[in-house]
Amino acid sequence: MQSNNNNNLITTPPSQPPFIRKTHIQDQSDQGKFIQQLIQSGIHQQQGDLSLLLDPITNVLSERDSDGHSLLHAAAFIGSATLVDKLFEKLQFNPEKMKEFCNLTTAQDKKTALMIACERGHLDVVKKLYDYTDKNGKETLFAPIHVAAINGQNKVLEYLVKEKGENVDSQQDVYGYTPLHLAAQYGHAETVAYLIDELNANKNIQCTTERMLPIHTAILNNNLEVLKALVHRHSQDVKTSNAKFYETLSNDHIHINPLLLAIANSHAEDDKNVTHSETLKASAEMVKFLVNELNADYSLSGNNGISALHMAAETGNCELIKFFVTEKHENVNQLTDITKDTPLYLAVINNHLEATKLLLELGADKDIENWRGNTPLSVVKNLASKNDDYQPLYEFLQSQ
Repeated sequence: MQSNNNNNLITTPPSQPPFIRKTHIQDQSDQGKFIQQLIQSGIHQQQGDLSLLLDPITNVLSERDSDGHSLLHAAAFIGSATLVDKLFEKLQFNPEKMKEFCNLTTAQDKKTALMIACERGHLDVVKKLYDYTDKNGKETLFAPIHVAAINGQNKVLEYLVKEKGENVDSQQDVYGYTPLHLAAQYGHAETVAYLIDELNANKNIQCTTERMLPIHTAILNNNLEVLKALVHRHSQDVKTSNAKFYETLSNDHIHINPLLLAIANSHAEDDKNVTHSETLKASAEMVKFLVNELNADYSLSGNNGISALHMAAETGNCELIKFFVTEKHENVNQLTDITKDTPLYLAVINNHLEATKLLLELGADKDIENWRGNTPLSVVKNLASKNDDYQPLYEFLQSQ
């Protein structure tokens, strides 16, 4: 077992900006009929129909569907610069009314039409709307440059930075994340590379809330290709080995252990499109890269005294349990520094039946007591008496 005396590192995943939903306009109400017709016309590129649809509308500012989408939101959604022009024409190109129109936000997500155009990469529409839209409105969580980064829209980012003078390292008000943090969070490796290589984004800026670097957000979200891109560019800059870079990253003043962070993030609670098994696999790939390529210290304890093997057991990640015990020869019965819990104990109290079976196969001792005098069997017996969900695990462990 490798050793390290730094016991001040956090292991629980820090909070981060919430994943924002992509815009989806589908409203069958009477008040949304024009918007749906415009979207369908735009999708089928029947531009001649657009004018006919707009003719009966006397006030384009007031036409909204039940989700708060305006006609301009619809134009941004389908990417029709022609429709934007026609809508502005309905306002007689009055700058004040055009600005009012551009700053209408959707009811739930508080998105302007510009944000939707940035989200979907409709650069021609972005150019039409930019000068009339407040870039950091009171109701919006993200500025346009952050929305473009979140969605990997490189051409929009280039326009915003090079032509409109947007700050590539801008930290939006609510969470303090830069575009690079957000591109890393959302897994856009090409955008991460583009922001650094072409737009000179600073990869060493900490977010203002959790003080994380972009590389931490990549790890936190199991984005391995993003991590590789960032590690490559960090190593090039400081002309050091990957292993030396990881040592620096692990012991900086932010006190985040990247390896434990990756293992702790083995849950798919925030993304309904990702299964738990997929998240476990992604976490395992991330961890193996950190250990095998960056020489991450897998015996390093966090501030609650647990190692990488303990964390793998706590999250029920069987692939990582097997990796640390069989490939890295970690002691399957190692104890946490403070509470003296074994990996088996942590798997049991978190109701991970398959992880429990695997640990026993690997030689885990079910009779080891922690500092409170509890064994895996005694604690699961107590848990099963209060919660039926633990009954299968209790019956299995009792039979061993």
